[in-house]
Amino acid sequence: MFRPSLLRTASALMAIGLFSFCGTVHASGGDGYIANRFMPEHYVAVAELQDYATGRLGVVVPSYWRVYHFLAYRALTGHALSKAELATLKVDGFNVGDRPGGWEFSSEDENGIAAWKKARLAIKGAAPVEIGIAAEVGDFNTIFNCPSDAFDRASKTLAQRLTQGGPQLAAVWLANQDAVFANCSPTMPQAAQNTVPLVRPLILPPALPPKSPVWLQKDYAYQRAAAHFYAGRYADARTQFLAIAGDTASPWQPLGKYLAARALIRSATAVPGAPETDADKRLFKERLGQARTEMAAIGATYAPAKALVSWIDVRLRPEERRRELSAALAVDPITAATPQMLTDYLVLMDGLEAKLASASDPVTAWIGVMQAGAVDPYSSDASGEAAKRRSDALALARAQWDKGHETVWLVAVLTNARSTDLKPAERKAASAIKADSPAYVTLQYHLARMALAEGKAREADAIVSALLKTAGSVSTRNRLLRLKMVSAPSADAALAAAARTPAEQEEGVNAAPQFDADLRAHLELHLPLTALVRLKPSLPASEQASSADMIWTRAVLLGQYAVADGLTDEVAKTRASTRHLYERFKKATTPEAKRDAALLILANAPELVPHVGTDDKSYGRSDYWACYGSQAGDDGMDLISPAFLTAEERTQVEKEKAQLRKLPRRSSYLIPQVIEWARQNKADPEAPKALHFLIASTRNECSAGAPEAAAPKYSKQAFEFLHKQFPKSEWTAKTRYYY
Repeated sequence: MFRPSLLRTASALMAIGLFSFCGTVHASGGDGYIANRFMPEHYVAVAELQDYATGRLGVVVPSYWRVYHFLAYRALTGHALSKAELATLKVDGFNVGDRPGGWEFSSEDENGIAAWKKARLAIKGAAPVEIGIAAEVGDFNTIFNCPSDAFDRASKTLAQRLTQGGPQLAAVWLANQDAVFANCSPTMPQAAQNTVPLVRPLILPPALPPKSPVWLQKDYAYQRAAAHFYAGRYADARTQFLAIAGDTASPWQPLGKYLAARALIRSATAVPGAPETDADKRLFKERLGQARTEMAAIGATYAPAKALVSWIDVRLRPEERRRELSAALAVDPITAATPQMLTDYLVLMDGLEAKLASASDPVTAWIGVMQAGAVDPYSSDASGEAAKRRSDALALARAQWDKGHETVWLVAVLTNARSTDLKPAERKAASAIKADSPAYVTLQYHLARMALAEGKAREADAIVSALLKTAGSVSTRNRLLRLKMVSAPSADAALAAAARTPAEQEEGVNAAPQFDADLRAHLELHLPLTALVRLKPSLPASEQASSADMIWTRAVLLGQYAVADGLTDEVAKTRASTRHLYERFKKATTPEAKRDAALLILANAPELVPHVGTDDKSYGRSDYWACYGSQAGDDGMDLISPAFLTAEERTQVEKEKAQLRKLPRRSSYLIPQVIEWARQNKADPEAPKALHFLIASTRNECSAGAPEAAAPKYSKQAFEFLHKQFPKSEWTAKTRYYY
């Protein structure tokens, strides 16, 4: 799998075909996720980043990527960034500085290839070329072999050589450079593909014409060395670069030692996987150690070499380098060198993983403690590991807070605390923080969160209402509105809090208030049928249809047919092909007839789901009917019953959910009943049709968490009954499989 690198040295290289080394590690971030557009879980929205970095933090979220926790730490300890410093840092997602941040770097407009192709047009008759930037170094290992610096420098050099030597010699130069770039992403012969490490083909520049000028000969020597470098012949490349370093007549002589050291770095790092054997580890250290010595010797006068000294230290002495970087980054002004330092620091934290919170330096430990408070929404956490991790982090944060009562550690305490965890002194200290503190909103948010968990809705509502009057960012306001939905004393106020403005508005999209997933979660988890029916007219238009479907389905499954009758026309409105079944339901006059009519509707409409998830934070939690239950948010607010509900309503919804959760899987519930009904109503044309759709829908049925396994016994039973009892039906002909 190709994974774009997230690490790149911050040097602007000045030679043809130079390579800015790119690793293949994640720098404290992730990919493949979809952010909450109202309050991103992992990053600060672009429009809000300046306020955040300069100290107006809002709510510091435990699931933020580490670069945002780093910015928060600076602000909380009196070292917030200025607007200019933030611009220097160039925060982009989980990246900082100038580097390819992801798949977009494969675009020729982004990686310099488009500009190089345009520059080549200056040479008349030059044949078009196709160039890549990535080269394989082993199974599922890919590097950015030729960065944009290489193509930019080649474009400038071609223009210079055209002026210097004229079209004919410039065409020779171009042919040589095309050969160099052919090594960037070579077509691998089949034999080479089966070797580890991969042996990439070497494509050398063609021989120079006799009596070529000296400048072309010097360029040619450099181009041959670069070709060896890109083709993975690092020892040969190093030898040739050292020769160039000793050639005072070469325009590339000042770069010779630097590039020779780069060849050593490549030979140690551009290999499949990390070194495993003792011999490999020793060779890795020897080569990087020698490269460090050589880079340090020229680092005083050449900034890229100085930057690589730090890069090597990250690999050779990671623990010491992390502490050095942590100490500097915590307090030093942001300079042009900071993005690379921060990138190195983030990469080093990736290596610590679960040990972050127990790190010896305060910045790393604080970030680790903060991240321990995040709940992984993709894990059911049956073992309780997340709770233990949070509990351990709370103890570490509390120990640090007790030492000096620093506000930064008080934030970590409250982030990890639950309602029963907080000590009176900690609660008092959090309440005493002034409104102009960067920590104020975060601490007040957690005090309100814990008050709700303790059943103190009035206290929480007072805190939230006060914060909403001065809430800065859209994301912060939306986080507070999540609490307000629970603390609001009336249903109208709770529904008003459900309306949200996206933190990141898509261009051309109406900025009118929209609705987050917590609205549906509260409807599904906390409202009994009576409350759902009462509040439905007040729900936003976007929720009307889905809520009608859910209420109707719950009502018929609970035998509350009078409730279902009131919504039948609305549920039928968009279902023209089965509208006659809803008419049958409306005309039914006995509970038995209502039940039978409802069975036919449910058999034909698998999208009708009661939506009764388990009251936890597990991903894909099962309704035992289908896995469509809403996923609880990290703050736990989805799981707390809204304050406006009465005690009787809370009791009633628990009874209803208990009944619905006793239901087996959809097929297990419907098929036996539909078969029995069909046995008694063989002449009804709906019988084979209902069986057909039931059998077909079981192929997509979710069985996670269901009491019985995903065995197709009911589907097979329905299949055999359909084919035996209705052999001539068109629906039987369409039903060829039961699995």
